[in-house]
Amino acid sequence: MSNKILLVDDEEIIRDLFKEYLTEEGFEVKAASSGKEAIEIVKGETFDLFLVDLIMPEMDGVQLLQEFRRFMIDVPVILLTAYGVDMDKSRKESLNIRGLIPKGIPMAEVSEKIKNLLKGEENGEKGKDTRS
Repeated sequence: MSNKILLVDDEEIIRDLFKEYLTEEGFEVKAASSGKEAIEIVKGETFDLFLVDLIMPEMDGVQLLQEFRRFMIDVPVILLTAYGVDMDKSRKESLNIRGLIPKGIPMAEVSEKIKNLLKGEENGEKGKDTRS
């Protein structure tokens, strides 16, 4: 069974690149171009991981994660960013941020980070979708 990832990024080229590569790696990937679109998607589907761009128009990645928490969605998150992130540990934990991937790193490293994170989830670490 493949792991299901929701990829949220406003840049079409990034969505296409990540979706194509991760699908080839055996993941099931659904993509959204905005926070609003992502919220609509998670209302009807569950995911094993959110891969979310930090900087997006209208609703940034942190605002999106806050909205997910309002829906009692506790899925691990990896943030995508072209910039550094200065966020304290408790803030990251409250939003279930488990990693940061700088845009531009080799896709093999992206896949490895995701696989390692999801392997930890299967071994009982917190972070699954808790909706009934």
